[in-house]
Amino acid sequence: MAHAVAPQILAIDLGTSGMKAALVAADGTVTGWAEQPVPLQVLPGGGAEQDPRAWWKALAVVVADLGRAHPGHLAAVTTICSSTQGEGTIAVDAAGEPLTQCISWLDMRGAANLRRQFGGFPALGGVSLRRILRWLRLTGGMPSMTGKDPAAHMLLVRDQLPEVYARTATFLNVLDWINLKLTGRTVATVDSILTSWVTDNRRAGRIRYSPALVADSGIDRSKLPPIVACTDVIGTLSPSAASFLGLPASIQVMAEVLQKCFASFVALDAARMDRTSVWHVLGRAVGHYVTRRPWSPTTEFVPRRKTILRQEVVHDISRDSDLVHPWLLSPGRAPNGKIFHAWQLLFPAEYYNPLGSESDPEQVTPLFSQPLLELAMRIPTWLLTLGGWDRAMARRAFEQDLPRRIVTRQTKGGQEEHAKSILVRNITFARELLLDGHLVREQLLERNQLAEALAPGPTQLLGGNAELFDCLGAEAWARKWCSQ
Repeated sequence: MAHAVAPQILAIDLGTSGMKAALVAADGTVTGWAEQPVPLQVLPGGGAEQDPRAWWKALAVVVADLGRAHPGHLAAVTTICSSTQGEGTIAVDAAGEPLTQCISWLDMRGAANLRRQFGGFPALGGVSLRRILRWLRLTGGMPSMTGKDPAAHMLLVRDQLPEVYARTATFLNVLDWINLKLTGRTVATVDSILTSWVTDNRRAGRIRYSPALVADSGIDRSKLPPIVACTDVIGTLSPSAASFLGLPASIQVMAEVLQKCFASFVALDAARMDRTSVWHVLGRAVGHYVTRRPWSPTTEFVPRRKTILRQEVVHDISRDSDLVHPWLLSPGRAPNGKIFHAWQLLFPAEYYNPLGSESDPEQVTPLFSQPLLELAMRIPTWLLTLGGWDRAMARRAFEQDLPRRIVTRQTKGGQEEHAKSILVRNITFARELLLDGHLVREQLLERNQLAEALAPGPTQLLGGNAELFDCLGAEAWARKWCSQ
């Protein structure tokens, strides 16, 4: 009996060299892929163009190739996701037909147009300092003076091809044009519109056009497409696209991302989750890339602030390879986020209840079963933090079943305050137990810093109440052991 084919995603990857597509299951299993080259036309004066219609024909070729090689899997496709080259610009008419070739991200012909549009006094590099400061404040960046951004491409069309500009209904990036051909809907994603440099990006969840930046750009607001989130379903296959590709019209199309902007949005999600600057995240990422140093618990968890543990103990622990899982010492090319993910799985829930009895029912932890752990390890870490949320997949899975304030909460109730009140009420007992106890005598704890931690008022010590409770438990265990 034949097994049912799992639902498939048709993943489209349109690069400068050609069109590629793959059939991928929801668990990340790649069934197969196909590719078709697409020519690039290099022009005098720094021009570089591609024919959008050639992309569309190439997509039909690779889909047909996949259908011949994997007919059952192609028939199981439920969703199409596209990732494309970025910073290409296509002027389309009201019917969505291209009025020009795609002006490639390699094209530099618009550099002079850009400087004329954005010049002024005082200037930096030929660009008005006032405009530079506005771009940096609202967008976090500014156009490339090489002319390779859509900001320059659109000005090139406006100034050099005025008849085309007059007929242009919308300027689209590469991803947006592919999505238009798939669904018939004209939209831009928050990342594809980024390098038009006309959006206010200060709130990641509410990126929108800035009237001031649009006015500065010199491009009519009506020629800029509506903006959607990268994770939006923008529609299903249009009847014409379904017929051309030989696919069901019921297949849904995700907005998705540009190749070059993907890393930036992953960094932005990480910054939102950790409530830090995106520049801090990118800086650390560049540092790891340059040094080729993978994440390791032996380096990341050496405290950078004072702790009640003696420094000698901390450094001995950090250098002891016997305390680190062997895989973490040689993780190969695994991403840092996945190394950290694996490290977290080394601490399963306690199996035996120290306060339980023989008559207690056996504990069962199905979430620690091997199939689920292996599935979790296959999920990319960027997907687990999508949108700047921890537990992003769980939030999305249950968002229809839980109150909104639960789905979007950033903290959850705990027993920390209750535990703190117990410690405060018994602080005298805790001081007597620890300050002259075994842990201090065996030089595991720093007595002066322990006294600071047990004193009333604020402290600069790392660890807080959790570390104190760990020490109280260890001290009680040591005293009981030594008394036997």
